[in-house]
Amino acid sequence: MRRMGWSDFLRALSTATRNSAMILAIIACSAVFGIFLTLTGVTQNLLMAIQAADVPPFVVLLCVLLMLLVLGFFLDQLAILVLTLPLTFPLLAGLGYEPVWLGILFVKAAEIGLITPPMGINVFVVASTTKVPVGKVFRGVWPFVIAELIVLAVLIAFPAISLWLPGRM
Repeated sequence: MRRMGWSDFLRALSTATRNSAMILAIIACSAVFGIFLTLTGVTQNLLMAIQAADVPPFVVLLCVLLMLLVLGFFLDQLAILVLTLPLTFPLLAGLGYEPVWLGILFVKAAEIGLITPPMGINVFVVASTTKVPVGKVFRGVWPFVIAELIVLAVLIAFPAISLWLPGRM
């Protein structure tokens, strides 16, 4: 459409480069974090401590999902998953949960966090794109947050829903 001049193009390129560098830095640091967790045995020690404390696996799952929801208030989804998966995934898989189901729950919980206050990154994107005030978008998003929490609860209560299609492969 030829609406973008060279200065706009260079500004967009600079922003994209900066955002990509931040994402790659997060991924690199989380890889180092994952190696650290593996070498120190933190995940195995945490799993043994939870089993010794006789904490029900369902309570551990709910705590991890709550943590993902809260992190979604403040962080990007990729950052949440890359930072938390090295610790939480082996822990929950060690408690006997299906890995595919856990992946679906993790992504769903992180996505819910992206539309909830105070940060709700996706809400700010919608507000800036549509030129609607952020407060109005946050008020309008609550029915969707409630619906998504219900979907998450259904997926937790009935894991077969999310495992049916992968089971057919």
